[in-house]
Amino acid sequence: MPEGTLSELPDPERSLPSPAAGSASVGGYLVRSIGEAGFLPAAVQSLQLGSVLYDDQGRQSLIAVGENAPSAELFATGVFVFANVPPGIYGLVVNIGYTEFPITVDGQPLLIEVEANTALDLGAVFVEPPE
Repeated sequence: MPEGTLSELPDPERSLPSPAAGSASVGGYLVRSIGEAGFLPAAVQSLQLGSVLYDDQGRQSLIAVGENAPSAELFATGVFVFANVPPGIYGLVVNIGYTEFPITVDGQPLLIEVEANTALDLGAVFVEPPE
C-alpha cells in the first residue's frame, strides 16, 4: 500500500477566502482512488481553470488554458483554492508533470459555473490521469 494511503475518503479542513466584489472563490481537494487500497491526496504540479470553447453548432469542443487562466494555490493535503475568479463556466485542468488534462466525471469534462460574489466548495475532486 502506498505511503499516506487512507482507507476512507478524506475530508481535509479548508476555508475559502471572501471574494473581491464581482468575483468568486473556488476550492476543494484533489484525491486519487487507489482501488481497494483506499485514497491518496493527488499530487499535482498545477491546477488551472480553463475556458470552455464551443464549436459553430454551440457544442462544447475544447477547454483552453491561456496565460491569464486562474491558477490555484495547492496544499500537500490535496486542498486547492482559487481566489478572485471572474464569473463564467470553467473546466479544471490539471498538470501532473508529464501531461496536462481536464478533470472528468464519467468521461465528460467537469464543468464549473462560477457566479460573482460566491464561494464555491467543490469537495472531493478525483484526479485520474488519462490512459
